[in-house]
Amino acid sequence: MKRIFTIVLVMFLSVVALGRNRQPLKNASAGEMARFKAACDTVMMITNGDGVNEMHSLMVLKDGKKVYENYWAGHDKDELHVMWSASKSLTSIAVGFCVDAGLLSVDDKVVKFFKEDELPEVRHEYLENMTVKNLLTMASGWSKDYVLSQNRSFLTDWIRPQLACGFDCAPGTKFSYNSTDTFLLSVIVSRLTGKSLADFLDEKLFKPLGIKEYICHTSPEGYGCGGWGFFMNAESLAKIGQFMLQKGEWNGRQLLSREWVEEASAPQIKIYAGHDFTEQQVADTEANLDGATGYCYQMWQCRFGGYRFDGAFGQFNIVFPEYNAVVTVFQHNSNTGDSLNNVYKYIVPLLQK
Repeated sequence: MKRIFTIVLVMFLSVVALGRNRQPLKNASAGEMARFKAACDTVMMITNGDGVNEMHSLMVLKDGKKVYENYWAGHDKDELHVMWSASKSLTSIAVGFCVDAGLLSVDDKVVKFFKEDELPEVRHEYLENMTVKNLLTMASGWSKDYVLSQNRSFLTDWIRPQLACGFDCAPGTKFSYNSTDTFLLSVIVSRLTGKSLADFLDEKLFKPLGIKEYICHTSPEGYGCGGWGFFMNAESLAKIGQFMLQKGEWNGRQLLSREWVEEASAPQIKIYAGHDFTEQQVADTEANLDGATGYCYQMWQCRFGGYRFDGAFGQFNIVFPEYNAVVTVFQHNSNTGDSLNNVYKYIVPLLQK
């Protein structure tokens, strides 16, 4: 009888824990949701009304609650949507967990995490001096993104070819967007933790936030792609934005240090760093290109004191610390600059109130 009681108790506690783990985001009051409806509907209709581009979903959180949630025809709240390079920000978070655990420092040399037979026989001094921070800030100095410059379906090794690439400049001196930089961060995370990128994030982030459904694509060697490859639903991504807004805290637990969140979301390098820009070109770029003023650790700075996860065709998770708000967008849009501007024009004024 005692054994049966114990089994029942364990099953009950497991169900309770599962219920806690789902943790759906709460809706704001009806009045607050009504206040956002017209503006957010407009943002969706501008994109979906042109007959070419599609905004699949839009979710807005204010003070930790949903003030708007909508899905375009054929898309719904359960869809695991492609994130493209918004995946990079998840890899940055995984690196942060490793830093918090004392497993690495952003100043560690990259070569220490790779085997002798993975490194070129003759190592360039730039490779020897490259740091984890250089990978985080897209300032590795490599002349090309090897994996994305090839037909990936024929590649069996992503690590060695990138480590053997030539250099344009010394690491840390030039911003050059390179998704394989992020892949190498994923490899480092796995080698330090003994877990895949997805399994490590599942333990440290997804389960505590109640995120149960996601997809993570892997390399031929079995490592998370890092720079792309995650699929999530809109609420899961919005939760991660809220987690960042709360400086790594969730349900009263500090999962990720405030120090890392603040460092990772702060501008670390100008995107024109190392490029031959005149003062006027710099001014024009900063005035017209969102994110030009700073790249963070696998995240982009944006206007109104915000920063964002950013994927191809307009996958956005925008965190606005000044307004205690998150805006999450899934879409297929060739005019991503216009899409951001619509968020700023129609939604941000309501967040400011």
